[in-house]
Amino acid sequence: YLYWELYDGGTKQALLKGKWKAVRNNIEEGKPMPNIELYDLEKDPTESKDVSQSNLKVVTEIEAYMQKEHLPNAMFKLPGE
Repeated sequence: YLYWELYDGGTKQALLKGKWKAVRNNIEEGKPMPNIELYDLEKDPTESKDVSQSNLKVVTEIEAYMQKEHLPNAMFKLPGE
């Protein structure tokens, strides 16, 4: 899998694993963690349909990877840090 975080224009997390791309947008310190959006890139290469609700097991797996790979940073805190 490939994991990345972006801080320009708002904090975001993303993970690419096989056919799945997961994105968490608009992360703000002091607010609840936003839901993960999930896209099946084989069926939807334009990422137009979030399929997270019908693939909860995949979302749970990806969320664990995101938690594992995130490195705390004093300048860019995620909620709960």
